[in-house]
Amino acid sequence: MSDRHRSLRRTLLIWQLAPLLVMLIVGTVVVYRLALGFAEREYDHALYESAFDITQLLRKSAEDSGRIHLPNSASELILADSDDETFFSIITAQGMRLIGDARLPLSPAKVKSTNEAVYYNSDLGGKPVRVVSTPISITLQGQQQLLHVQVAETLNKRKRLADQILSSFVVPQIVLIGLSAILVLFGIRRGLQPLDEVRDAIAHRSYLDMRPAPTTQVPVEVLPLVDEINGLLKRLETVFEGQKRFTADAAHQLRTPLAGLAAQTDLALGQDNPAPTTHALLQIKTVSRRLNHLIHQLLLLSRSEAAGGNALFDKLDLRELAREIVLENAPLAANKGIDLGFEGEETPVTIRGNPQLLQELLLNLVENAIRYTPSGGQITVRLEAGPPVCLSVEDNGPGIPLEERERVFERFHRVDRANAVEGTGLGLAIVQQIAWTHGATITLQEGKDGRGCVFRVEFPNHNHHHDIPDKVQ
Repeated sequence: MSDRHRSLRRTLLIWQLAPLLVMLIVGTVVVYRLALGFAEREYDHALYESAFDITQLLRKSAEDSGRIHLPNSASELILADSDDETFFSIITAQGMRLIGDARLPLSPAKVKSTNEAVYYNSDLGGKPVRVVSTPISITLQGQQQLLHVQVAETLNKRKRLADQILSSFVVPQIVLIGLSAILVLFGIRRGLQPLDEVRDAIAHRSYLDMRPAPTTQVPVEVLPLVDEINGLLKRLETVFEGQKRFTADAAHQLRTPLAGLAAQTDLALGQDNPAPTTHALLQIKTVSRRLNHLIHQLLLLSRSEAAGGNALFDKLDLRELAREIVLENAPLAANKGIDLGFEGEETPVTIRGNPQLLQELLLNLVENAIRYTPSGGQITVRLEAGPPVCLSVEDNGPGIPLEERERVFERFHRVDRANAVEGTGLGLAIVQQIAWTHGATITLQEGKDGRGCVFRVEFPNHNHHHDIPDKVQ
């Protein structure tokens, strides 16, 4: 997803969880260091106790025998540890080892130059060890000597404790972060739900529905945006209303002079005219008839748009209406050598609708099929009770190319201009508009055996019921 189309949910989730992750990392480091430091002090103190016990034994040995001696049993008892290996050595102030483990490295210079216990890390046989060096002043052979007692242990229990501290803190924190993420995601979804409701309310509308978007549940932060959208809808409604009034007024104004032109043409045709004049008058009459048809289509389109969701819906029998349209157009189809028939239910199919608009819908579909179906073709008007109720017009004509099917409902779009088939290019646009007014959907499908096409109008389920009121506004 590009930066121009970032997800608001993802952005909010990141900004909510990122601080929690940072706190987890920082908290883990701080707690780990504090806990490890405390444990280090405790283990160092235990290590010092072992060194102190050895110094006491050395002091007693010097007093009793005048020499440095540490029994093996005593050293094993003092240095016994079930988790780590322990080592000790006694060195002089000059760094010479007197007794103890020869593998234990000599003390660093800073240890030799101090009279206090010193802790440091070292290495013994490839194993890291923690060492404490504590000074002891002993009288040997009448001379006071400064010795250093070194006690070292491996880091097994220290490492195990560090791992336990880390796991006991990090695992609950990870679980807590996971639960927080779920709660944050749930909260973000609930918080943005009003935006989804506004989106759905607008997405399912007709392009002519300019009612304001609902603002009752919209968050305060988003309310200015929704208000601006509603303002835009209001301005668009004003523009559309002006366009519809202009179309209706222009069509009405054109009908009068065209009616006069047709009357004068008929009058002129009744005279004794030369052949070229008669031909010209016939052409004028044909063009006049086409113009009248175009004006009728424009007025019908304007009327259906103006009706929108406010059309008067009556209880009507769609089966009877379809049969009437088929009977009215049967002579026109027969003159062109086309078999026009009706297939449907034997009982009435009652729906809610506007009779005049639905007549125009079916009339435009039938006339369109007759116009494009060649002689010898077949057209079938079919009604299925459903649910849903489906009204379709099928022909076996040349069909509509796949690349043209998405554009057939556009105004003034003509599929077959090359063959100069008479038409205004408004019929299917009117059909779609009337279908939208009734909450129906219209689809274009390929006919049987890949020939012709089928226009299907499906009415919503709630549009047909036994208890339909006589009139619904």
